[in-house]
Amino acid sequence: MVVQIDACRFTPAAIPLEDEPPLLVGADRMEAFKIAAPLFEVVTGILIMSALEKSGPAFLVPGRANRDPFRTSVESAESTAVGLAAKRAREVVAVLKFHLDDFFWTANAQLPSWAGYQTRRGAYGSVSSSAPSDGSVTVTFAPEGRDTAPLLPDELASVQWLLDHDRELASALLKGLLAEYPKLQGLYGYEGAERDEWMPDISSPDDFRSLIGLHNVNVHPVTKDSLPYLGYEFGCSWDVEHGLGVLMHGLRVVKIGGADTAILLWIAERDARGAE
Repeated sequence: MVVQIDACRFTPAAIPLEDEPPLLVGADRMEAFKIAAPLFEVVTGILIMSALEKSGPAFLVPGRANRDPFRTSVESAESTAVGLAAKRAREVVAVLKFHLDDFFWTANAQLPSWAGYQTRRGAYGSVSSSAPSDGSVTVTFAPEGRDTAPLLPDELASVQWLLDHDRELASALLKGLLAEYPKLQGLYGYEGAERDEWMPDISSPDDFRSLIGLHNVNVHPVTKDSLPYLGYEFGCSWDVEHGLGVLMHGLRVVKIGGADTAILLWIAERDARGAE
């Protein structure tokens, strides 16, 4: 079999110099070992993996079968890396259906660790039912600091981290809140019957069940050491107007304050820079 190669169709980078061996690149300058990155799009919450950009025609050697000797290994690496990434991204979308809510992407989620607390699905974290929560919350990606472009795979990975570590996150958050609670009691200064009703003394995280309810989790567009910044926005009995906010970096409590603590991007960015 005779294979003809039209060198004029190749870019200069793909044509070897005289007396040099063939270059391991395709006509589009893609190295044979280089795997093209997959392009992902999220359209109304549905992840679509676009067709991979295939490398240019393999260099051909007269007298040898028309097959790139490196094609098999490259395709195998592509199928493994892309397959894992696509599978992981599909898992996120299978659980959460993100939609564009004016300025940011939101999705309804169920976090089992917050079942049994107050149901705070009303406006600004207000009580929406007298029945205990079933764990339903809103997940908001990037309440600040991002445009409305569909979520990218690494951003969806932060959401997946939230879902995967729900139990550990809740435990760490409540432990931090329990330690901070006496200071909050002093700050609000309730006394007598009001203290007993709105901000009573407590001795365990379970005692918060009748006092707070998770309204929203804000996934910020910033990470540090591959861990996301997550802002937990609660409604609480002791501050109907300002609510309660807890910013987490991974399983570490960064800051506890009003609901805006869970929303403001600059707090996460400052922590990520290591600033006090």
